Amino acid sequence: MEGKGWWSQEEEQQLRDEERVAVLQALERAEVKKKPGRKELFADVYKEKPRHLVEQEEELEAHVKKYPEVYGD
Repeated sequence: MEGKGWWSQEEEQQLRDEERVAVLQALERAEVKKKPGRKELFADVYKEKPRHLVEQEEELEAHVKKYPEVYGD
């Protein structure tokens, strides 16, 4: 592309700088959003939860119940 004059090192650097700023801005926006509840981890992909996800959810809830001081629930 550079050989044909379609792209340059300056354009490359400008694009990289702009995209870096865009990614950092997206991260800043994401960091202030309220985090979804634990139940959301298991509820938004499958119409019916596969057994392995049911088991993982049960394990997570047991872990949180065992260490409530860490999770604030």
